[in-house]
Amino acid sequence: MVRTLKDNESLVRMEATKALGFINDTRAVEPLIPLLVDNDSDVRFFAVQALGKINDTLAIERLKLLLKDNDKDVRSAA
Repeated sequence: MVRTLKDNESLVRMEATKALGFINDTRAVEPLIPLLVDNDSDVRFFAVQALGKINDTLAIERLKLLLKDNDKDVRSAA
């Protein structure tokens, strides 16, 4: 599933991100962090949500940066 996080299609990345959040495993934190700067705001949004569900402190500093994201839903989720 982690390979799909690098797929060219944003919908595939988004669905993989949702799935990793649902699984709620700390091993997903490192693969999810690069998606916080994805070009697609929906991918960023679901990456924030997934990382929030996993609740690992490794992502906190990166999530703080999204408090200034261009997308209001991403900012709100962060």
